[in-house]
Amino acid sequence: MCSINEDIHVEVKPDLKKCLKCDQNSIVVTRINDALCKSCFIEYFTHKFRATIGKSKIFEKDELVLLPYSASGSSVAMLHLIKQGMSEEAKKKFTFKIVCLYIEDSFDRDPNEAKRVEFLRQVEKSVENFGFKFYFSLFENCFEENDGKLFTDKIEKLNFNCDNREKFLSLINSCKSQTSKEELLKRLKNQLIERVAKKLNIIKVIFPISCTKLTVDMLTNFAIGKGAHQATEMSLEERNISGQVNLRPLRELTSKEVAYYNHYSNLNDKILIKKSTIENVPNSTIYRLTEKFINGLQNDYPTTVPTIFRTSDKLTPNEDLSQDHTCIMCGLAIDTDKSASATISAINDLQYSITISRIEKNLNERKFLVDNVCYSCSIVLNDLTSVTLLPETMKQNL
Repeated sequence: MCSINEDIHVEVKPDLKKCLKCDQNSIVVTRINDALCKSCFIEYFTHKFRATIGKSKIFEKDELVLLPYSASGSSVAMLHLIKQGMSEEAKKKFTFKIVCLYIEDSFDRDPNEAKRVEFLRQVEKSVENFGFKFYFSLFENCFEENDGKLFTDKIEKLNFNCDNREKFLSLINSCKSQTSKEELLKRLKNQLIERVAKKLNIIKVIFPISCTKLTVDMLTNFAIGKGAHQATEMSLEERNISGQVNLRPLRELTSKEVAYYNHYSNLNDKILIKKSTIENVPNSTIYRLTEKFINGLQNDYPTTVPTIFRTSDKLTPNEDLSQDHTCIMCGLAIDTDKSASATISAINDLQYSITISRIEKNLNERKFLVDNVCYSCSIVLNDLTSVTLLPETMKQNL
């Protein structure tokens, strides 16, 4: 059985079952007994993607939409699906326009500028045939206060030698745990994407996240205290307080299906993913442990991911949470209700963990922790040596 990791190329093994649709010899089993031939599988995959987009009915004609591209299996598949949907041969042609953003994030692997530029050139070459407008940015640009310098359409214009890199590394290295480091990176990247979208006057952002990854995210979020936001973060359409709309049109498709689609569409050569130091250590974070657990279950029980994922559709947003008071880290509603005994106990524990010897500084940190971040993000901040290391653009939200 092939791996469900979307960034691993699949090995196709012959299957003697007949295709459910055309009675030809099948090559893919999408579910336990759903055998499909190559052409029927691609049709099934494409239809599922287009149907998911159709559910939202949110795109206006000629509207600019931002796609954060990572050169992973999911982002390659989505770019190809959108390109196909915009072709003249498409039955219902997509009428929106795509702008892509690639964020170079090898901050902890390739400090050498030449190597980072070389990889960016590889990404640029791999997507040139798609014909979409591409912008490039650096992860450390989350510290850039001038929005005009956040991104560029020319790789040679990127500034690799600015102070932002040192500030970024100081912040990341101040995390006491790998889990907090990974969660902090997610929040910083999302904020950078939001700022780029705002600068480009783009409201809608489509994220290439598969059903498998969303399932791992859901269980991980429960473990790190982000359960109050599950209904929002698992939904097809998410609107935040700034007006940005996040969409997840791959949410109905598993990583295994994405891998098969890339294989049969001859897209594997465009997958150029580089693992971070965190990803290279399988059990280094709660997310990696959860991912390993889910992948193991999925290999033995193929209905694992769909079953868990369907549970998320039954979740509903907590109407008691004020959407006017949002976390400066993740942008979601503050869930630290002072009237809830369990929550206040947890917050008090976090407050108590701040050393009394730095009382003046801690007064600001305590206000920052309790009043401006959600419970999950407060845990991340508590793992930092100091919140003063955070980007100024984030602290300005206080």
